[in-house]
Amino acid sequence: MVREQFGLEATAHPLPSDRDLNFRLDGPGGPLGVLKISNSNEDRSFLGLQAAVMQRLCEAGLPAASVLETGSVELDGTDHAIRLVSWLDGTPLGEARPVTHAMMRDVGALLARVDTQLEDMDGSATPKAFPWNPCRARPTLEARMNLLSGEQQALVGYFLDLYGQTRSEEHTSELQSPDH
Repeated sequence: MVREQFGLEATAHPLPSDRDLNFRLDGPGGPLGVLKISNSNEDRSFLGLQAAVMQRLCEAGLPAASVLETGSVELDGTDHAIRLVSWLDGTPLGEARPVTHAMMRDVGALLARVDTQLEDMDGSATPKAFPWNPCRARPTLEARMNLLSGEQQALVGYFLDLYGQTRSEEHTSELQSPDH
């Protein structure tokens, strides 16, 4: 498929994902990129939004993958959008050891830069029930709590409650604002 669609000779290695089928593509010199086979039910406008987000972050000099090529493929009689995106070297945060305060500070600073870059983007193509939307943090994380130890569950629960209080205060403030 990769040869036909993108003209690449590569070996595919599965990567974890909850929405797409993802594969690291390796050539003789190392990683060539990531092949993303989208869920057939994924709205193409949402895929366009993802590409726009990646492009904006790359243009801002932030460490983000970029869409190199797009196409489509039929699998089991169903059409799927496919994308070849650039490979980012590094260790996934969930696999990083040890997790230090400095690392978490750097992650927080990076997320703040990402948030600043994306604050004026039109996200209306995002599915309403998108599990990784921060507003859906509680149900997304609660559905996965069984994967954590008791101590981790307590810590995540504490921050979910803290986030819920903050969101509630922001909502109350917005309702009381004369601009609303």
